[in-house]
Amino acid sequence: MKIVHVVMGKANPFKMNGVNKSVHNLCKFQQRLGHSVELWGITKTPEAPTPNREYPLRLFQANLFRFVLHHNLKLAIRDLPTDCIIHFHGVLIAEFYALSRKLRQRSIQWVVSPRGAYSPIALSRRKLVKKIYFFLFERRFLGQASAVHTLTPMEKSWVAAWYPEARIYVIPNGEDQENITFTFSVIEASERPVFGFCGRLEHHLKGLDILLAGFYHYRKQGGKGCIWLIGDGISRKMLEKYVRDKGLQQDVHFLGPMFGAEKFNRLANIDVFVHTSRSEGISNAVLEAAALGKPLLLSKGTNMAEDIEQWQCGVALSKNTFSQVAYGLKKCADLYARKELETLGANALRMVQEKYSYKVVTKRLVDEVYRPLLG
Repeated sequence: MKIVHVVMGKANPFKMNGVNKSVHNLCKFQQRLGHSVELWGITKTPEAPTPNREYPLRLFQANLFRFVLHHNLKLAIRDLPTDCIIHFHGVLIAEFYALSRKLRQRSIQWVVSPRGAYSPIALSRRKLVKKIYFFLFERRFLGQASAVHTLTPMEKSWVAAWYPEARIYVIPNGEDQENITFTFSVIEASERPVFGFCGRLEHHLKGLDILLAGFYHYRKQGGKGCIWLIGDGISRKMLEKYVRDKGLQQDVHFLGPMFGAEKFNRLANIDVFVHTSRSEGISNAVLEAAALGKPLLLSKGTNMAEDIEQWQCGVALSKNTFSQVAYGLKKCADLYARKELETLGANALRMVQEKYSYKVVTKRLVDEVYRPLLG
């Protein structure tokens, strides 16, 4: 089976971007299943260095006028066999619409993964522009897709609201445990337990304002421990100011972006991984922490709260409020004091191995989505 994944950019797995890692792993594991896989990236800098991959990577120049495809990309479409699958990762993208017009001329089928772009929070930004774009272009791109791949039942409902007739499948992100390689070394903490977060420091979407407010109230009530925030982003200065204003400088540590062995060793030193997102797909950072055997404290917005209950691997927040976060932190601290977190962490690892392994996820995507389309 010929499969072509299409992204904006280069899907560099070492950048702090969940879509990059997900698409890279889909390509890698589909190639290992014996399929002919390529990754096509549309980028302003196709000549710039990028990591080597075990699958073919083809980069195409992005045009200033985004509805016009570069000549080399047109030639690549011309050379595709008609019995292949094109898988777009992202929506509301002019280049993808233009590419889909060429595919339709050749009767080549395509699959779309919105990757969270239809969430109410994402759509609230430049709302009018997106509505106009959908009416003019997106409804054809989405409506003529052979299938839509969503990560969660919640995302399925978002797509259905835009296009009820779409053929929608729910298959989550996965975790590649092969990439978790590091030499463990102990990192001293200012106080235990250590609550950890890893990802973009974007306060609204990631719910970091709720996390820090909850931690402040937890500490006011006599709670022990500290928070390690791994990552960077547009809200960092605002979050740092909140920490200073609340006198939490000794308890909340902004560690900056980390990658590879350094990041994994840091995560391996935390006691509980916390993610209070308002809206999420399936977070790669959550899966990485679970794969390291770390118990989880999660909001419903992460779309993994039900996993917490099913796999008994942490604490799920009933509401994503500062008071509930404070309660969740206290509950985790009590489990830490009773030395019961290790059992929850082992359950988190088992969840990743049995449900979120990329070997499982990739096979599902091929068997449940691609094969039926090609008959």
